[in-house]
Amino acid sequence: MKKALVALDCSDASRKAAAYAAEILPLIPDCRVLLFSVAADLPYNEEELARSAAEHEVHGGEDFHELHACLLGVHQEVEHLMRDKDICSSRLQSRIVPQNKGVAQDILDAARSEGCDTIVLGRHFHSRIKELLVGSVSVQLIHQASDLTIWVVE
Repeated sequence: MKKALVALDCSDASRKAAAYAAEILPLIPDCRVLLFSVAADLPYNEEELARSAAEHEVHGGEDFHELHACLLGVHQEVEHLMRDKDICSSRLQSRIVPQNKGVAQDILDAARSEGCDTIVLGRHFHSRIKELLVGSVSVQLIHQASDLTIWVVE
């Protein structure tokens, strides 16, 4: 394994997946780690984010500033965890991007463009009806990423 993308959101499932990855990845010499989040309604650049912060803009009934702050906190928490498990900062990257093509596709595109060969993510438990109608990110990744290894942590 050369590089693993650890998909993060503000859920306990995401933190659990990151904790699992933090136990395994230090055992793989020279494995690099990309902590990655897709945020719905996040502005596409820093200028838009700063302007929206000044205007207290709300998208889709959810204040993206709260989401962004939550994701930043999760990234910092997981970076600290990874460093505690002897993954040095030079092997860690962290990125939060706006949703573009959908969470699963955005994760897959980032993994491929960043040279990741593994994606680690937590399993969110949804109702059977919701999974049937919209699917889950983990199921979509498993079906679309035949060229990558997918770790789904429960």
